[in-house]
Amino acid sequence: MRLFARVAVLGTSVATICAAAAAFASSVSPVHLVAYMQRYRDGSSTGSAFDAYYGVVQVQAVIHGGRVVAVNVLRYPFHSWTSRSINSRALPRLKQEVIRAQSADVHAVSGATLTSHAFMRSMSEALRQASS
Repeated sequence: MRLFARVAVLGTSVATICAAAAAFASSVSPVHLVAYMQRYRDGSSTGSAFDAYYGVVQVQAVIHGGRVVAVNVLRYPFHSWTSRSINSRALPRLKQEVIRAQSADVHAVSGATLTSHAFMRSMSEALRQASS
């Protein structure tokens, strides 16, 4: 029921949702399906910087054709070898997942929980700005 309520709000037809669902594996949740159907305002949108304990993370979403096409990481902890090691692994994966999901609602990277949560909070804010 919630899926159809959100779809109605987005103004997307049930036929469009069904067609999009057919393109995905059967394991895609309704929340991710609705996020995938979300269209954002073209341009770039920057989220606030959020604390990741060893420093802050701030991201920018680049939108083209209503879709997230790129994610720029503007600020992240890099002052220590550990931070550089964690972020060199976690940030590319988080960027890829956001583009795939068209949402900030992605899984945290194991071993990079604080960075992941700060990244997702900043991305969520950027996408909220791009959708209003």
